[in-house]
Amino acid sequence: MEVDLKTLLKSFLLSAPQKRLLKAICREPTSHLYSKSYMLRHDLTRGGIHSALKRLRNLNLVMLDNGIWRINPLELRIWYQAVMEQDWKRADDLRYAELGNPYFWNKGFDSVFPECLEVFEDFDIAMRWLRTPNFSLGGQVPWDLLETVEGAELVKNTLGCIKYGVYS
Repeated sequence: MEVDLKTLLKSFLLSAPQKRLLKAICREPTSHLYSKSYMLRHDLTRGGIHSALKRLRNLNLVMLDNGIWRINPLELRIWYQAVMEQDWKRADDLRYAELGNPYFWNKGFDSVFPECLEVFEDFDIAMRWLRTPNFSLGGQVPWDLLETVEGAELVKNTLGCIKYGVYS
């Protein structure tokens, strides 16, 4: 499946501290996120790193690889490095990546996203819905529920209600 990495990254709706940490890890992979010099070089704070890292790890956008924090998956890392270096030709060439399963980092995605796309008929809208707290799910974010089979079923049921106009 070919994926637009720019659209993919935008769909995560990252906050400013999350973007700063992602840029820092892209520019300078490190094993010492909380070192004073690293935080100063990348305009990071201890609290900002803590909350941003929690979200980025939850999305599996960063990983600890042999003790070094890196962007995940590799294709996203390579494209983002080209963007950070302002190598627009290279970034454009790498923007569309062929990934077997671009959402391998979320177990329930494969079972839910086709229906989500059918309901919303637009990739960006479907991704935004998956990442927004939902009243029908008790205020939980559908994306977060995809980690378990039970959660994925709840999300599917909610999509079915939307699809068929069933309101509770």
